[in-house]
Amino acid sequence: MSGPEGTEEAHICVADDGNASSVLDRLLDEQSEIEAEAIRLAAEVNDRDTHEAGQRRSPPEEIVLPSPMADLPSPEETPRTETKATLARADMQDFQKALDGVVAKLRTAAMDAFVDSRQRITRRHEAEAAAARLHSQATESNLRETVKALNEQLDKANERVAAVDKQMKGVQFLNHKQQKRYRRQLLLRRMMARWKIYKQLQADEKTKSKLSRALHGVKISSQVFSAWRVRSLRGAASRKQADTELANATQRANDSAMWDEEKAALVARIDDLTAELEKEMQTKRMMQDNLKRVFMRGVCALNFEAMSLLGGPPADENEAEEQFNRFLSSPSEMGNTLNPMGTESRAQDYSSTNMITRDTFMGNSATMAAGGLDTDGSRKEHNTQSLPFVSYDGSMDREKAVMMSSAPPPAQSTGVPTSHLTGVRSGTPVTSRRKEWSRASSGVVAGARSIRKSAG
Repeated sequence: MSGPEGTEEAHICVADDGNASSVLDRLLDEQSEIEAEAIRLAAEVNDRDTHEAGQRRSPPEEIVLPSPMADLPSPEETPRTETKATLARADMQDFQKALDGVVAKLRTAAMDAFVDSRQRITRRHEAEAAAARLHSQATESNLRETVKALNEQLDKANERVAAVDKQMKGVQFLNHKQQKRYRRQLLLRRMMARWKIYKQLQADEKTKSKLSRALHGVKISSQVFSAWRVRSLRGAASRKQADTELANATQRANDSAMWDEEKAALVARIDDLTAELEKEMQTKRMMQDNLKRVFMRGVCALNFEAMSLLGGPPADENEAEEQFNRFLSSPSEMGNTLNPMGTESRAQDYSSTNMITRDTFMGNSATMAAGGLDTDGSRKEHNTQSLPFVSYDGSMDREKAVMMSSAPPPAQSTGVPTSHLTGVRSGTPVTSRRKEWSRASSGVVAGARSIRKSAG
């Protein structure tokens, strides 16, 4: 590094950094490194010179190599016999001597060449050391000049820094109020920024709180509406169920009352029909008893006729009628008899019966008188099943009696089936018949209801 270059670099560093102390430190470091390198080179050169001087003071000794002929016996020790071995040994010794001379020459030439090369190398190293010494001296002088220039620049920079420090102190002293005002402005700006941030956060928080309150109100409203809706639906359902139950209870009560009325009407109707049936059965039994008596009277009349025929005809018809009347019971006795219903039979009924019996008797008598007995001498037996069956026809005229076949009496159109009453005997208790009528009445409620509706 030359002096002008170092000066320019120092000026550039001062202009760039503006700190002369840092530039001076760097230059001092470079100078110390250069001095250390110069000291090292000088030490190497001194060591090399000392080594070369020692080599010159003590030249190398000649190296004598052992000769291979030293081990051979000398000519005086060997016997002088003219043999081939002796001749060969002599030739070998001569060859060895010639070879030793050649080796000595070669050794001398090699030593001369080595000494010359060592001298050349020494001279070259000395020249290089002198050049390095000159270069180090020049570099040292340049560095000294550079350090001197840098010291001058450092002094100038220190003076400038001192002036600037004075100026800064004056400025600081003069602008103390400005600094306070600036700090106050910064503080106010910071406070304003923080206040704006606080107001923004407060506005956001207020908006969020409003939204949360609105959402909470909506949720509460929805919950209240849901609860009210569920309660209203439950109340409506309960009222509807209560109305339905009330309507069902009313309908059941009406149906129960109607069924009770129908049941009472049916029970009364059954009682009436049972009483009428009992009357019919008693009338039937009475008529059967009358028919039995008529049959017995007829048989007795036939017997009497037979006896009269066997005993001879009567002198007069009036006499025969008197005998028949005596044979039969008197009408007064028949009139005083009581029927199974507990009421007295009228004399007109029995007079009509007697008239019918008498007509029948007269007809049978005429038939038997005309026909007489069978060819085999036995009398024909009357079939009780072929006898007429007297029954009550169920009309309003209770004094009327007709001759009917053996079929059961006709049923009245009461809406109650009477087919199951065919063949009922008087021995059946009234209570059992009433139970049967109660069971049968459950199947004809619809028919009785339709008859009642049509009658209404």
